[in-house]
Amino acid sequence: MKQFLLSLLFAGVFGMLTAQDCSVGLVSYCYENDEDYIVTYCPDNPATQVISLTLLTYHIEAGYDELIIYDGSDTSGDILATIDGNGTSGYSYIGTSQDEGGDGCVTLRITSDESVSCDDEDFSSTTWTVECQTICNPPTASISADQTQICATSADNQEDPEMVTFSATGSTQADGTSFEQYDWDFGDGNTLSSSTPVCAHSFSNAGGYIVSLVVTDDLGCSSTVLEEVLIEVAGPPTFGLSSDADEEGVCAGTEVTLAAATDPYTWEEEQIQPDPDPTELPDGTGDSYTSEVEFNQFGTSDVIEDGANMVIMLNMEHSYMGDLDIEVVCPNGTRVEILDFADNEMGNCNVGGAGEYSGGEGAPGDGAEYYFDSDASTDFS
Repeated sequence: MKQFLLSLLFAGVFGMLTAQDCSVGLVSYCYENDEDYIVTYCPDNPATQVISLTLLTYHIEAGYDELIIYDGSDTSGDILATIDGNGTSGYSYIGTSQDEGGDGCVTLRITSDESVSCDDEDFSSTTWTVECQTICNPPTASISADQTQICATSADNQEDPEMVTFSATGSTQADGTSFEQYDWDFGDGNTLSSSTPVCAHSFSNAGGYIVSLVVTDDLGCSSTVLEEVLIEVAGPPTFGLSSDADEEGVCAGTEVTLAAATDPYTWEEEQIQPDPDPTELPDGTGDSYTSEVEFNQFGTSDVIEDGANMVIMLNMEHSYMGDLDIEVVCPNGTRVEILDFADNEMGNCNVGGAGEYSGGEGAPGDGAEYYFDSDASTDFS
């Protein structure tokens, strides 16, 4: 399907404009004095789509004029953002779907006084893009392999590459949809996009390879949890042979003791890091907020033997460290407290760029990365 981007410039327009076409694309608008400009964008198919409005640049006179983005088809909806000043964004504001009680629409409103207009020097347009997003009920990927421990093609006794057959036939999708694409990453630098659920692959070098899969249905919805399987590939062993025979030789019939030894083959493999959805951290006294991080490349009997082997990274933005208590909870219920708000001395410190919103007011704040490990030089407890 071809997609056309339509660039629009509205000047001196008052009242409400409604765009029912998802091909609106790029919009450039420069407002006039004493203006109340309202435009509403609604999806072509509200049952399966929502509007995504991405603010690119904004030039709104700070303290006097403002840009407000609402969730819904008019200005009575929830406010998604209130913005003034000059800047760049890139943040997307998405309407609430019908399934969640909304109509999928987004309304944008710009109000101004008499002090500036498009005719003023150095006063530029505000720009945004509009597109329809399909409401996804994402499929679930599943991988099976006919073998997970093989010899590398470099092994001495491997005349032909030993193939591993992978199958995604156990993957599931929403009713009324079908699978359109299977994206495989074999962990050795090779990838494959296929329309069929079964493929075969060989591994040239020894090591541990995490093979991952993302499935996509005919609506363009992709699985959100990366499905993985570990393939262990053994290389040729280091082989040594010795005997108690005299170096000059032995007579026929003499008993000779032979000793053979091999060295084990070891390797290190880098674990694929999960990328969970963000978790809001509002100022709610006594409330708790949970973010789940799923690792599926470990076996059921695998154990982390040393805490030094694990580093935890949190990207956070919050206005007051003194009210944060952070725990890590394992699947077996074991809890480790990595930040205790009752004892830490960081109370008035901001976490990340608290109050700084590169996507505009109402967008997620600008977080900073915080690393926790057992040998850390700073103690937050």
